[in-house]
Amino acid sequence: MRPSGHACIKRSAAWYAAIRAAARIWHPITGTPLPTLAPLHQGSTASPSVGDADDACRAYSRRSSRHRVSLACRPPTPRHMSDAQLPRLFTRERHLLALLDALGGDVGNLDFQKLLFLYCQDLSSAQTYTETSALYDFVPYQYGAFSFTSYADRRRSVGRSILAEHDQRWILTGLGRRIVSKYGLESPPAFVHLYGDLRGNDLIAKTYRDFPYFATRSSIADSVLHNDPETLQRIASIRPKRRHPGLFTIGYQNRSLERFLNDLIRASVTLLCDVRRNAISRKYGFSKSTLSRACQGVGIRYEHLPELGIASSQRRGVKNEADLAHLFRTYRKQSLPRQSSALQRIQRWLDTGESVALTCYESDPYHCHRHCAAEALGDTTSLLKSGDAPPQRRCGSWPSDVTHL
Repeated sequence: MRPSGHACIKRSAAWYAAIRAAARIWHPITGTPLPTLAPLHQGSTASPSVGDADDACRAYSRRSSRHRVSLACRPPTPRHMSDAQLPRLFTRERHLLALLDALGGDVGNLDFQKLLFLYCQDLSSAQTYTETSALYDFVPYQYGAFSFTSYADRRRSVGRSILAEHDQRWILTGLGRRIVSKYGLESPPAFVHLYGDLRGNDLIAKTYRDFPYFATRSSIADSVLHNDPETLQRIASIRPKRRHPGLFTIGYQNRSLERFLNDLIRASVTLLCDVRRNAISRKYGFSKSTLSRACQGVGIRYEHLPELGIASSQRRGVKNEADLAHLFRTYRKQSLPRQSSALQRIQRWLDTGESVALTCYESDPYHCHRHCAAEALGDTTSLLKSGDAPPQRRCGSWPSDVTHL
C-alpha cells in the first residue's frame, strides 16, 4: 500500500537527516571537514517538506560528484605512495636527507647547518667525489657558514611531507625515511663518527677554526672563540677589506646564489646594480626580492635600474653572433643615450666611494648588454643631456677600467 502524504514527508525528513550526516565531506588536501548543507529553514523548527528533501538530495548529488572529481585529481597521500610515486630529488637533496637520517632524523637549525657545511666540505675534498657542483654552497653569515639554497629545499621538502614543519629543527618524516631507504642513501660512516655528536659552540668553533673565511661576518665569533685569540686573528686577517671604488660586472649563469655572493664579497663589492629589464628568474635566488634580501644579509646594497635593460621582445630575434652584435649596436646608439640619468646615478655611487657591480644573466659579459653600460660609464660626458655638466671625479678615486667577475 502506498504511504500517506504525512508518512512520505516523515520518511523524506529521515532520509534528509541521513544525507546531512553523510554530506560532511572532508577536504582532500587539508583533511578538515567541509561545511555541511545549509539548514532547511534558518531559525525555524518547521518540519521539512518533500520538496526540501528532494532539493537536499540533488545538492548532495552535485557535491558528491565534485568530490569524486577532486579525489580523482588528488595526489596520493605519503602513506599510499608506491615507490614509483616517491618525489624526485636533486643530488644535493639526497645528500641532505642521508645526513639528517644518519644524525637521527632530528637536529636543531644551527647545528644542522654547520654539520651540513662540514659534510659538503668533506665530500668536496674527497678525491673520489667528482660531483662537487651538485653539493650546497655557503656564504659567511651572521652565525657562520649558511646556505640559502638548503633552506629553499627545506621549504619544498616540508610541502612534500618529506620534512616536518618546525621553525627550530630539521625533522625527517616517515616518508623522508622511506625515501632514504628507497634510494639507498647513507652518509660516510667516518663523517658521522667524527662529527655526529658535536653540537653547539663546540661545533661552531670547529667550523670557524677549519674554515675561517666563513666566520668573517659572524656576530658570535668573539664569544665562541674567547679562549682562542689565534683563530680570531686569522679571521680578522682574511676578512675582505674595503678597496678603492671600482666598477665590476657579473653574470649569475652557472653560479649558485651562494657562489655569486661569495664572488662579490671577495671582490669587496659594496653595491649590486641589477640592469635586467625584468628582475625575475626561474633560477632560485635571482628574482628581485630574494636577491635583494640575500645581498642585505651579507652587507651588500642592492639597486635595480630596469631602464638600463633590454626588452625581451628585442632579444627574440637573436640567433647568432651577428644578431647579437646588431642588438648591442642598437642598444649603444638608441637606448643608452636616453638613459643618461641612470648612468649618472651609477656614476654618483662610484664618486661617493661605492664599489659597484652591474649584474645580468649571461656569464660571458660580451654576450650581455651590461658590458655596453659599463663601457658607457667610462665616457658619460658624451651621454649627458645637453647643458648638463659631467660629475666631478676625484683624482684616482676609482679606476676607469672595468673588472668582469
